[in-house]
Amino acid sequence: MKKIIYIIISITCFCSCSNDNIDDIVDKNKLLAVDIRLFQQSEVWNIAKAIYNNDKHEVIQLLRKGNININYQEPIYGRTLLMFAVTSHKYDFVEILLQNGANVNLRDYSDGATAIIDAVDFDSNFGNQTKILKLLVNYGANINDVEGLIIRDTKHERFTPLSKACRMGKEEIVKFLLSKGANVNYISETNTFALGEAAVQGRYGLVLLLLSHDADPTPVILERPNGQKIRLTDLLDEYEREGFLLPWHKTQLHKIREIIARYKH
Repeated sequence: MKKIIYIIISITCFCSCSNDNIDDIVDKNKLLAVDIRLFQQSEVWNIAKAIYNNDKHEVIQLLRKGNININYQEPIYGRTLLMFAVTSHKYDFVEILLQNGANVNLRDYSDGATAIIDAVDFDSNFGNQTKILKLLVNYGANINDVEGLIIRDTKHERFTPLSKACRMGKEEIVKFLLSKGANVNYISETNTFALGEAAVQGRYGLVLLLLSHDADPTPVILERPNGQKIRLTDLLDEYEREGFLLPWHKTQLHKIREIIARYKH
């Protein structure tokens, strides 16, 4: 759901900026976090506009002039040029910014998210986000980064790149993160973890993939209003009782149960 909202927001912001002169001064408090106009009247505004207009030559020339804080954070959401380039699916500009010293692990002021979390959120539906994710990792992005609670309260789900990818069902991203050593068993203080996210969403293929990388199948995934603690085996029972499983889903659930039976905590 969050991904769908982000896509709608991105399209809305693009249309809004396309219909208006982006130099027209706006009330930034009314802008969304993906709006380029958040950088208006800042030291990086000209670079931001060049990125928006896909003008690589201008971006490079402006950066060569120096005396620019490439890690400038706009004051509303704490977004950076790198974050904007990532969420706008602009691989070339992500690379240029990283080559010129952009801090890949800087956090925004909202969810405490970094560029690698953004790369999972705004993923390969646009054709190049796995590529962007790999680039960020090559430049030192923390594969086990955890969203930091800066503004939101402690009930906010704290995602890692892996748990976010599992929530969204992005198998190729999950495989890549696991290949780079992502912590498959990290559980945040808000009980957000990769296996739980995959299981709750009914992503049996991802559950199998995580279990094949030694994910622990025993933690409590969620707690019902009546206090009942639900683990992976309980969810499997519920899915099977619903009776809407396709043949390959039944096969996957059978394999999951076999792995759980062999698991020694």
